[in-house]
Amino acid sequence: MEYRDGLDIASDPEVYPPSEDSVFLAETLDVRPGEKVIEIGCGSGIVSIQCALNGAEVSACDINPRAVELARRNAEANGVRMEVFLSDVWSAVRGRFDTAVFNLPYLPVSDEGELAKAWSGGPDASGRCRGCSRGRRNISSREEGSWSWCPR
Repeated sequence: MEYRDGLDIASDPEVYPPSEDSVFLAETLDVRPGEKVIEIGCGSGIVSIQCALNGAEVSACDINPRAVELARRNAEANGVRMEVFLSDVWSAVRGRFDTAVFNLPYLPVSDEGELAKAWSGGPDASGRCRGCSRGRRNISSREEGSWSWCPR
């Protein structure tokens, strides 16, 4: 997927900011025009915005209400239409999607608070995402019956 530099992306001290991992994730995605994409844990919305700019129909969610508001503002500032809503991982996600994107909280730390939920994987780095894929099949892969957290 083409990554577009120079976007108008605001920040919030309580929301995970776009970082190298955000750019890497967006650049490695194989999102096609017309695909339905869901991003779990959208933070500032940078990855979802990139998907929408590449022609995807995007829904994005986050557990942090400030992230939801920030992603909405950033989408609007960049002329992107996407649904952004509050959800604890899959709890409020409805519908079928061609691609699921989730930059999992992966750092092995035990911080507390809203921002920590965005990047803290807990002491063993599995944190809030333990069992995230349970009951989920074929939402991030184009091959029938397969599941993968990793983009192609």
